[in-house]
Amino acid sequence: MNAKHRTEDTDARGLRDIGTLTCPGCSKRGRLGSNNFCVINYNWSADEHGSMSTTCSRCGTRIPLAVEHLALSDELYFAVQAFLGPGGVLTPLDKPVCTLVRYTKADGTHQEVSKGTVRVDLGRKPSGGAKSPLVMTIGERPVFEVMPGVTKVHTLPAAFETVLPVKLDLREPSSLVGHVSMVGRVELDPNHENDTLVVMLTTDSLDRSSREPCNVLCHVYGIPIGSRLRPWARLYFEAIGHTMNGMHATAILDYARASEAFVEDYIQEILVETRLSSRPLADKLLHDCWRISDRIKDVLPLIFEKKDGWQAGTDVEWKGIKAEWGTCVATQRNSEKVTHGTHELPNATESHDPSLQDAEKARKSVFLLIRGMQKRCPVEKKSMWSYWLHVSRSRNGLHRADPGGPHRHDLSASSQVPFMTGVQR
Repeated sequence: MNAKHRTEDTDARGLRDIGTLTCPGCSKRGRLGSNNFCVINYNWSADEHGSMSTTCSRCGTRIPLAVEHLALSDELYFAVQAFLGPGGVLTPLDKPVCTLVRYTKADGTHQEVSKGTVRVDLGRKPSGGAKSPLVMTIGERPVFEVMPGVTKVHTLPAAFETVLPVKLDLREPSSLVGHVSMVGRVELDPNHENDTLVVMLTTDSLDRSSREPCNVLCHVYGIPIGSRLRPWARLYFEAIGHTMNGMHATAILDYARASEAFVEDYIQEILVETRLSSRPLADKLLHDCWRISDRIKDVLPLIFEKKDGWQAGTDVEWKGIKAEWGTCVATQRNSEKVTHGTHELPNATESHDPSLQDAEKARKSVFLLIRGMQKRCPVEKKSMWSYWLHVSRSRNGLHRADPGGPHRHDLSASSQVPFMTGVQR
């Protein structure tokens, strides 16, 4: 093996290590979404934007999660949460429950409560009316019962702009595991007041338990009303939805569009911020250098060089990220599988559709490109993942939202606990 191949292998191993979890207690390694690490705990307080953790299945140690762990998970639903946070997932229940509440008291100290009662303020409806508050008993067993053969309609406590396919798993009875089929869909209300979840369960078992209610674990993932995601993040979200629906070619196209949208947005803003160019000159540069491959190769180094200590020749990780994106996104997008449409020819003798593996490689490559650009940003506040997700409007026009985005909740002693605070399984 020559030196070039050894370097490429080293680069590939380094990229594979990004997003890998290591337990600080027993050194167990794995990725979120595997059987090793599959529970996310949400802890929110007034002095932090929110921290997420998982629990080691071997020793029970709490492991903090970074955005890379979520976005590079093999489980698509976890990858969605890198963009949406806990505000983008609902777990419908017949009776709202919470297993743990962590809040900040008036003196600034933190406290966790695992029993008792908590009042939940659901806020106001878009029409202006107040939603009825809920009262939850902390520590109660979560229940969402569905009778076999009977359609269940459940009103969701939050409104969504768009949703992904509903995730359903059977909790109880255990005797029916492997013997049920479940279908769920969300019907969005045009007025954004009464979005409903429709679930139906059927079973092929003649056991007595097949005539009893089933306790179903249900997760609804979507973009909440008012989240104001950036266009590139919406494209990325839609691409994940296409992947879940088996539309892998469309997913790859949207992943490519997401990366192009982010690169243009990033270059326009940072060139002006670092005084490398005025806005008109930045626009002209992007007009003249319109291919994304040229922008990555020629324009981005101009920005990265403003960051202390950055040198193109020594940044091995960035070289690997560029190569991975070129192979898994650019080449795939330009291939006959995706762009030229040979898979749609009526006389084709074999399918040329991209596989799920192709779409997943594209998803992870685009994330690595976007995150790699952010981390190399010479403007410190703009190296944060959350900075590029959301926008808001002011008197001066379009500007970035607070890094906390819509997911930042105040859990001070005088405030009420928001819905979905606590441990979600």
